[in-house]
Amino acid sequence: VIALWMNALMKGNSYVIYGSGGQKRAYTYIDDLIEGLYKCGFEDVAGETFNLGADEAYSLTELSDILQEVTGGTLPPTHLPDRPQEVKISIEDHAKAKKILNYKTMVDLKEGLRKTWEYAQSIGPQELIYTDIEIMSDKMPANWRK
Repeated sequence: VIALWMNALMKGNSYVIYGSGGQKRAYTYIDDLIEGLYKCGFEDVAGETFNLGADEAYSLTELSDILQEVTGGTLPPTHLPDRPQEVKISIEDHAKAKKILNYKTMVDLKEGLRKTWEYAQSIGPQELIYTDIEIMSDKMPANWRK
């Protein structure tokens, strides 16, 4: 969602929030994930599975507000109806990674968005590439259809 929203802003377009914007996710900056993966190379964890990511969840509305602040945005998001069967809250349990790998996030959401915005601006807006992976349905949001 972050890449899509930033891409829209760089093109001078509004980005989309489905439903109320109350859906919650925990967003993790790539450096934190890489650190967790790196630590796996130095522990006896062959065959283990870990959830790596941020513990703090943000609603899409909160994410939007922080993104607007970071980008200096003045273009508000467009609200569309809820997506059918969307998971409203998705937060993983990182207790195992914390215990075994001493995993923790170091980059907070605002700083991660700032760094990502700088990178996105350095490569410029991108054209979206649609594939045939999606299962077409009349319940699919209209702006997802080719």
